[in-house]
Amino acid sequence: MKTLRLWYDSDATRHLMRILCARVASRFTCHETPRDPDFFFFSGLRRRELLQPGLRVFVTGENMIPDFNTADFALAFAPIEFPGRYLRWPLFRLYGEAYALARDRPALDAPPDRAGFCACVVSNTKNRQDPLAETADALASHLPLSYGGRWRNSTNGPVEDKMEFLRGHRFAIAFENTAAPGYTTEKILEAFAARVIPIYWGNPEIAADFNPAAFVNAADFESPAALARHVAALDRDPAQRLAMLNAPVFPGGVEPLRLRDDVLADFLTRMFETPPGQLQRSTGRWPQKYEASLRTAFFHPFRHAARRWAGKA
Repeated sequence: MKTLRLWYDSDATRHLMRILCARVASRFTCHETPRDPDFFFFSGLRRRELLQPGLRVFVTGENMIPDFNTADFALAFAPIEFPGRYLRWPLFRLYGEAYALARDRPALDAPPDRAGFCACVVSNTKNRQDPLAETADALASHLPLSYGGRWRNSTNGPVEDKMEFLRGHRFAIAFENTAAPGYTTEKILEAFAARVIPIYWGNPEIAADFNPAAFVNAADFESPAALARHVAALDRDPAQRLAMLNAPVFPGGVEPLRLRDDVLADFLTRMFETPPGQLQRSTGRWPQKYEASLRTAFFHPFRHAARRWAGKA
């Protein structure tokens, strides 16, 4: 069994990679050390990868695009092609239990008897680009919403068990913070797992990940008011709600090959079998100049500012 020396730019990246590397634990022994790691995992927020001469792996579940000038490999959300060096592995695939519940959910004979109309669990409201407030207000014209996060909380504090909270409702707001092609987080997945009809906003290509017949897509409506009228009509129609709850979660009723565990395991295996020092990123003159400029800007900001000022003088 091959032993790998791994290190990370943050505890968050370490946590993320431990989840991913568990898929290949039978093939590799992972030793975490900051001294001359074979692979350095980073999220791009601190630019510590610029100090690492070896193989670098960009990994994120957030709305960020890999820079293959500084990364040898990457795992992220963007629907881009970079053969051999990139795998699209969106954030929702890290939620293994919820993914299994959504993928394997059995058929229902009737809609679950849920007392709550619509759940909303939102805590982070900084720099949001979604129509969250407008949509929540429009939906509230039908029936009151239940707020389980820090935003507009109605449960005497944030709920401890989000899934259990969702299961008490017929619908759930599943809005991303931002809209970008391929950027799908856990929000819609957890609603599916809880057998709640998701009201989704975000990824304009969401139909590539999940079956449009199984959720309400805010992008299909001209306004939050029109969306709210549609949801109110669904709420009065148990047969239609049952059809949505029983609709396959995935397009065509089949789990996409690109989302399967063995695809991740194969990518990680090929990556980890790369010999130490066999860099995939370009090391030519211009890539080196590019990295040098990034190092100056990030680690020597005053020097960088002086150079820019001198260039304009």
